[in-house]
Amino acid sequence: SNCSVASEWSLHFLGRRYSYETCASINHYKSTLLDQFLEGSVFRTVYMTNSGGWKGSTCYDSGVCEGPIPYFFDRLFERSRITTDVKMRYLTPKLLSGSNNPPFADAVMRQVYEDNPSQTSAFDACVYATGMGYI
Repeated sequence: SNCSVASEWSLHFLGRRYSYETCASINHYKSTLLDQFLEGSVFRTVYMTNSGGWKGSTCYDSGVCEGPIPYFFDRLFERSRITTDVKMRYLTPKLLSGSNNPPFADAVMRQVYEDNPSQTSAFDACVYATGMGYI
């Protein structure tokens, strides 16, 4: 074909191409557009130790987290040239006892304990931090 309009190979119709640009539209499904949009962004991220086993994550006092979840996101962020501000979090009781310098702001922890003084869930605290805009 001599067409100079951008086109992509179809994943559904093998051997055929498609082009949103032909009809003067933007291809919102093209991953490079998302990569360009996200490049240079800073994502505030929390990796939490959980009991997900082979599909979860394990974080150590050294600050290293391993498992498929941190591996996937580390590669994704690297590929998209996204900078991360990673905070490590651990499960209870160590998490909320203050023994590991909790990465959530004091305002978050005050709200968590105000709503439920016996709160011990790291996951709930993470939800608060996300809802309050800290993550």
